[in-house]
Amino acid sequence: MQPHHPLQRRHRTVGWIDHRLIRRPDGSQRIHSLLLELTTSIITTIMADEADEHGHNACVDAWMERAAQGLAPEPLLRAFERGFAVLWRRAHQTLGDVTLTAIMDRVLYTAAEQFPLLAPLAIEATGIKCEELVASAGGMDRDQLAEGIRFVMTQFLSILGSLTSEILTPALHSELSKIGPDKLGTPAHKGEDTEP
Repeated sequence: MQPHHPLQRRHRTVGWIDHRLIRRPDGSQRIHSLLLELTTSIITTIMADEADEHGHNACVDAWMERAAQGLAPEPLLRAFERGFAVLWRRAHQTLGDVTLTAIMDRVLYTAAEQFPLLAPLAIEATGIKCEELVASAGGMDRDQLAEGIRFVMTQFLSILGSLTSEILTPALHSELSKIGPDKLGTPAHKGEDTEP
């Protein structure tokens, strides 16, 4: 058995604090603030490591090709919402609201720096909210939007994997692999309206 990296031990501590202290009626706002600060620090460290040893890029690429290939911006955003909601629900079973929100705060902040069109994305109880982006979808560059979505999904999976020592990775990849085009929307074809 391999020794645990010190950062991995801290990750397990984050999950324990989240479930045991934050959710208790006597959990204080101070604990919440400290946990958010610790989680953000860990996430920043993880995001600095760009290596993808666990196939997160390949998983997201396969999902994009299978479920989102050729979709116009609006249905692509809806596909993103649905695909991300599946990951969020599965991760929420193990990690709590505080940890997931801290992860997404950092992912969305970084995503907006690299893909400014994603700046309107917001976090809600079930994951990502795309309403503002959908409203302006008609004027978006589809390829840039797809790259931004790929970045958000990959970063989310990578951070979750690092926080849980990749324990959640098989389940998360499996959940995402179940989402196919029949559940997502209508492909866009040149010169055709994508509205039903």
